[in-house]
Amino acid sequence: MKRHPSGLVPGIHLDISEADYDRLDAVRNSHLVRFRRTAAHARSVIEDPDESSAAQVIGSALHKLVLEPDDFAYFFALAPSQQKKSAKDQKAWKAMEEKFPDCRLLRPSEWNLVHRMRDSILRHPVARELVGGDGVNEATLLWQDEKTGVWCKARPDRLRQGYRNVWDDQIQPAMIDIKTSRDASEYEFRRSIWQYGYDVQSAHYLEGANALSGGVERAWVFIVVENELDRIDPGFVAVYQMEDAGDRKSTRLNSSHPASSIW
Repeated sequence: MKRHPSGLVPGIHLDISEADYDRLDAVRNSHLVRFRRTAAHARSVIEDPDESSAAQVIGSALHKLVLEPDDFAYFFALAPSQQKKSAKDQKAWKAMEEKFPDCRLLRPSEWNLVHRMRDSILRHPVARELVGGDGVNEATLLWQDEKTGVWCKARPDRLRQGYRNVWDDQIQPAMIDIKTSRDASEYEFRRSIWQYGYDVQSAHYLEGANALSGGVERAWVFIVVENELDRIDPGFVAVYQMEDAGDRKSTRLNSSHPASSIW
């Protein structure tokens, strides 16, 4: 079996940290999505990765809190104030940054939002079942593309066993992907699939999983939680299974999912 230049063999690895995953020299979803614009955009993000936006930080915090709650405190801490304009606030922020040098500080509004979204997911009966039970979180997939020989990688939120496919009622493995959105309705989230390249992501991840498991088919399921800060009670949740998730042009969602009417 051919090894990756890092020495790793192709497979599903459970002991690779997110930082080590980022350092793996292999094609990832964010590279492929940029090809939708031009190859130059893809090359730019490969050579100089973008810094995380505020929305991406919120998303990362939510993933950590839901999927790896024991590790949350090692990566995120509560900031002492919402702003740091005054000398007092700046001093307090600096003290926190020195106390938690490896943590990203979340403003109180962000901290509360992340925890409320977590609570909303765990209150939703289907979403709660999907993030629990038999499966593994944040595994690293590493494989070599059969046609091109290019090394590829993926880091699905959750690999779930025993999922009942809502398209054909068959029990099969599934990939569970948690997304935040301003609007979790089916119509708006279908637009998000195209806008943010979630169709490319699902195809890339499933291609890797299938290559590493002898072609075992998997379902692709989104848990979508609303993230609006200006709502009194943000965190409405919807669950969708994507049809033809291995098709990079697919945006079809199952509107008859038994969870589609549970909010």
